Amino acid sequence: MSDPFVKPSVSTIYTVVVSDGFNTASSSVGVTVNAKPVVTLGNDTVICVFDTITIDAGNEGSNYIWSNGSTARTISIGSTGIGFESRTLSVSVTSPDGCMTTGQLIVTFDFIACTGIGDHYPESGLRIYPNPGNGMLYIETTGQIAACYLSIIDWQGRIIEKNKKVLFSGPNSQFVLDITSYPEGIYLLRIEETEISPITVKYILSK
Repeated sequence: MSDPFVKPSVSTIYTVVVSDGFNTASSSVGVTVNAKPVVTLGNDTVICVFDTITIDAGNEGSNYIWSNGSTARTISIGSTGIGFESRTLSVSVTSPDGCMTTGQLIVTFDFIACTGIGDHYPESGLRIYPNPGNGMLYIETTGQIAACYLSIIDWQGRIIEKNKKVLFSGPNSQFVLDITSYPEGIYLLRIEETEISPITVKYILSK
């Protein structure tokens, strides 16, 4: 074949030998195949509506184009924080050699993924009990927290209480929250304080 078409998957040296029956000539050419970036964004995931997730496209030194317009290697994604939401994130990664690979990840924000019903949070210096309960909820500080802010959201994402200030008189003191007027169901308690990471507690109200 006078004009062969090749598509090597690895770097290859091609040699051609030409003969007219009396004379022979040969020449070689090398074709370098650069590796495509390997993009591993992880499995599709479900996280709490209050949380954020950081996604890393890897491949340091490459160029990036995310579906949200970012050109950074990593992006952090959060929800609106008011209910169920699903987002599809994709990225195109181009290596310094010009090879491109794409990746995609679906992130679902759902209340079902929020913190369970345990009542001890030693890392925060807070204890919240009883859970499940009848609506009389005790928030106890076991450390030096003087105040925090409490928000309550029902299972449909409706905000029942927003940034209610909770004051403590000192270590091992309590704040009593009365939500007995609320209907039975599952609620999310969001507690924030400047010295601790926000806490999300799934609270079951049963009468």
